[in-house]
Amino acid sequence: RYPDGKFYLKLGHHDNFEGVVETAEEVLEWYRNGEGDKDAVAELSKFLIAFIKDLQVEEVSGGCCVTSKTPTKDAPYIEEVGEGLFVAAGGCGYAAKSCDEIGRIAAVLVVEGRWDSEIGQERMKV
Repeated sequence: RYPDGKFYLKLGHHDNFEGVVETAEEVLEWYRNGEGDKDAVAELSKFLIAFIKDLQVEEVSGGCCVTSKTPTKDAPYIEEVGEGLFVAAGGCGYAAKSCDEIGRIAAVLVVEGRWDSEIGQERMKV
């Protein structure tokens, strides 16, 4: 449950529906659009509603994101890369479902200076 009292499902599509943006202007234009890929939203919504028979959907919306990938596509990077400089990036197309936890792990590392996950820190080093 989110602070507004509602429940939300966040979906990612991994490499499906993925387009390539290569310049800063292309990234800016993608975010200016603000709606994401309408075909992806329609297909994923249709799948989810068919998959979860009793799901009561009040609203469906899409948004924009870009996917950053680590070379192994194994896990995101969460690490202090310089004194006081931290990185949390590289969801590899899987982070929609886990972005809250990735952010929490990174926040604990930044604020408390400790690793707080059952997943070994070595898997998430740059």
